[in-house]
Amino acid sequence: MPRRKIFWISLAALMLITALVLAEATVTEAVVCTGVEQREPKGAAETFDAGVGQLFCFTRIEGAAGTTIKHAWYWRDALQREISLPIGGSPWRTWSQKNIQPSQTGAWRVDVVAEDGTVLKSSKRPLSPN
Repeated sequence: MPRRKIFWISLAALMLITALVLAEATVTEAVVCTGVEQREPKGAAETFDAGVGQLFCFTRIEGAAGTTIKHAWYWRDALQREISLPIGGSPWRTWSQKNIQPSQTGAWRVDVVAEDGTVLKSSKRPLSPN
């Protein structure tokens, strides 16, 4: 079989497998909080004071073993930080941290993003002035 044909068949199979894995990926929990202790979120709230200093996004995901997700942190709809997080099993717990400046009040959002760019979950939390 010519190498070019093998390449295209292999590429198609890889894309199909990736699509099947991602189709099964389910975020069962996405929480913005002030800390993570013993692999559990702590200090979850609907809003935070601007002086919080740092926030965490805790994610529990199933059906995504062997893939990588991203936490995309947005302030006022502008990307501030993107963190890649490998998923080692199913279910899996992972989290990221973002330092917050006191001047960064207003709308914050963290998107949990699959390898193919699909937003699996979005968590919006406002920061209010002290």
